[in-house]
Amino acid sequence: MGKDVDRIESVYNSIAKEWAEAFSNEHEKKPKDREILLKFSRQIGNRRPVWDFGCGPGNTTKYLNDLGVETSGLDLSEGILKQAKAIHPEIFFRKGNILELEFKDDSIAGIVAFYAIIHFIENQVGTAFREIFRV
Repeated sequence: MGKDVDRIESVYNSIAKEWAEAFSNEHEKKPKDREILLKFSRQIGNRRPVWDFGCGPGNTTKYLNDLGVETSGLDLSEGILKQAKAIHPEIFFRKGNILELEFKDDSIAGIVAFYAIIHFIENQVGTAFREIFRV
């Protein structure tokens, strides 16, 4: 697991600024994503905490916050997190690995992971979902 995760982190660290610039307004072009996030926001209601795993530059995290869902962001890449914190200083972001979440069992009310699972190789997908459902 480690080498694949290290590679992903390295790639995103190297392109963090460009990635943030390219995807900061991503939801404006994706009506289906907006529809899914609106439905999620209605279903989660006032339950907290809510996390955006693989948050990247925080575009989905911000979108959910704008919908009234207080959401924090988690990402593997320090470079991406630096961008997210600069763009959205009002939102809490932290470093973390979906494959080894540092949260207690049943401690999170809701999770989104838009475009994060695609980075995993086949044998990691089950681990990612076990971790997500555990927390």
